[in-house]
Amino acid sequence: DPLAHFVLLGAAIFVAFALLEDEPGVDERQIIIPEAEIDGLWGAMSMIYGRAPSEAEIEQLIEPRIREEVLYREALALGLDRDDSQVRQRLVEKMTFLSEDLLPAEPPSDEEVAAFFEANSETFVEPARVDFEQLYFSPSAHGDGIIAAAEDALEALAGGADPDTFGDSSTVPRVREAATAEALSADLGEEYATGVLALAEDGAWHGPIRSFFGVHLVRVTARTEARTPALEEIRERVVSALNAERRRDVNEQAYRDLRERYDIVIEIPDAVREAWQSE
Repeated sequence: DPLAHFVLLGAAIFVAFALLEDEPGVDERQIIIPEAEIDGLWGAMSMIYGRAPSEAEIEQLIEPRIREEVLYREALALGLDRDDSQVRQRLVEKMTFLSEDLLPAEPPSDEEVAAFFEANSETFVEPARVDFEQLYFSPSAHGDGIIAAAEDALEALAGGADPDTFGDSSTVPRVREAATAEALSADLGEEYATGVLALAEDGAWHGPIRSFFGVHLVRVTARTEARTPALEEIRERVVSALNAERRRDVNEQAYRDLRERYDIVIEIPDAVREAWQSE
């Protein structure tokens, strides 16, 4: 399969370049492609094509590598790496990744996980969720009478009327399941989310509740109150959060250690200093 050959060859080249990348020699105008790299390409191509590659084929694969190194060195010589926010950000990211490598490889102990969970239990609270039906009333269909229309429908529903005979067509879903306040607020606004989450699971229609798009009548069919799961239920999440915190701590300490090597001078304009002093 030519595609499979292409993918395998690309992977082999990538690995070879990544593992065998040469450092510039004493002569900065010299670019060295080491024997080990050529040997790696020779072996990869021989395995994929079932024959030894020709000199031209090897040169064709190496030329992009040479082009990259030539252009990279010339860019450095011209100072193109300086005063470039994207280059600076990339270097900062690489330094951050290096500091993350300092994180101990051993997993946290059961005691550490339990202590972290206890200290941060509020971050693992599962929010309240509701299942509900709703009827939507559109401002374009009812104008200033939209509240009155919803209230009339609410009265009829309380008397046993069929819900399917009320409401306007819309992209707003008729039924929602396991909806959280955050999701409802993002979809239709905070006032709507607060109104829906406050309703009881009593089988009755309630409203009108306003949203970004209009007015709603809502009937809650099920609800789950907010709760904090037991550690055993979410141990994997807790360990992941603990490791993330440990990485942040390692990064911060590594930065502080590096910062101590520098004499930081912050030049404050006289006008700014005077303004601060007057305050």
